[in-house]
Amino acid sequence: MNAKKYEEKKETSNNDSKYDRRDDRRDNQRGSRRSAPNPRANSSELRLFIAKGRMDNLNKNSLIRFIEKETQQRIGNAKDVKVCEKFSFLTVNKREAKEIVKYYESKNKRKPLVEIASN
Repeated sequence: MNAKKYEEKKETSNNDSKYDRRDDRRDNQRGSRRSAPNPRANSSELRLFIAKGRMDNLNKNSLIRFIEKETQQRIGNAKDVKVCEKFSFLTVNKREAKEIVKYYESKNKRKPLVEIASN
């Protein structure tokens, strides 16, 4: 695109008010994401952050087996397991989550491998 056409296009887009209306509509219709309720806030489950992921050759099943083997505790109903490149997330009931976190904190107080995920 040559410079003249670019300038003409730039001028017409500045004069077009539909973009302004679209922005106003978007601001009025959407609430703040921070005010959205946390679905696990009153739940009996906790989300865990695990500092291991696909780089450590883990997938959903091997992550659960790894934690069970390390803690020598059976994880009954793991939900919403997400394994990323360098870390993972896992949702379990509060009792199991607290026991898992307690185990890893006792193993390494400075930088535990597993901790409760923040919102």
